[in-house]
Amino acid sequence: ALSFTRKVYVEDFTGAWCGWCPLMAWNLDSMRAADPRVIVSAVHDDVGSSSNDPYGYANASSIEDLVPNFQGFPTAFVNRKTVTDQFKVIQSVPNALSKPANAGLQIETTLNGNTLSAKVTTGFSADYSTSTIKLAIMLVEDGLLSTQHNYYYHSHYVPPTSPLYQNSTLYNWENDGVLRAYATDVRGDDVPSASTTINNVSYNKTVSFDLSGYNASNCRVIAMVILATGTTTEVLNVQDVKAGENQLFD
Repeated sequence: ALSFTRKVYVEDFTGAWCGWCPLMAWNLDSMRAADPRVIVSAVHDDVGSSSNDPYGYANASSIEDLVPNFQGFPTAFVNRKTVTDQFKVIQSVPNALSKPANAGLQIETTLNGNTLSAKVTTGFSADYSTSTIKLAIMLVEDGLLSTQHNYYYHSHYVPPTSPLYQNSTLYNWENDGVLRAYATDVRGDDVPSASTTINNVSYNKTVSFDLSGYNASNCRVIAMVILATGTTTEVLNVQDVKAGENQLFD
């Protein structure tokens, strides 16, 4: 029987203009550094030309629309199921990791000039043939620097060892997992039900990304298997891999 490692997907809705946002990013970065099973995409919203985020995602609102009662920034959407803030995210992520992994993903990528192709294969250790299963594939980029507003410089929420401490403006703030592009619908594309039976790895989808203007060595592909039930969703599992590398089922 197939078995998979449970990973957790977090969408961090953020902006360089948002003074409440760096604490969320810092908490998520700390979790990522401690546990590679935590996979984050940062959805930067420019919310108007005056907000001056260099990495604003043009279709950010289409992803925000997936969040029930979206309240603003920062918001973390954990496995597209749980909405949390910069304080409670530390509890929400371990809770999500404790759930069983009934699906898995394999990603094989090839870099040819500025074109990155990715072949994503799904696998299941439970039968989802009577459910609606979707596959979403995106491109993110790490190591992007910006000038970040910070309202936590005198806050008891950050220790003196944090870069947020006593700095109201964070220069050369490093942004990781910045969402660059989707190769599928943001909600995911349908996986044929015949391919979602137990121990089934028959389905794969190949997509491509144009990396022009991006640093290929800092780019990653993130893929996720999503269970869609009426108006609700849940990420069954998620996988990522650096551009030009492969990540087999694990």
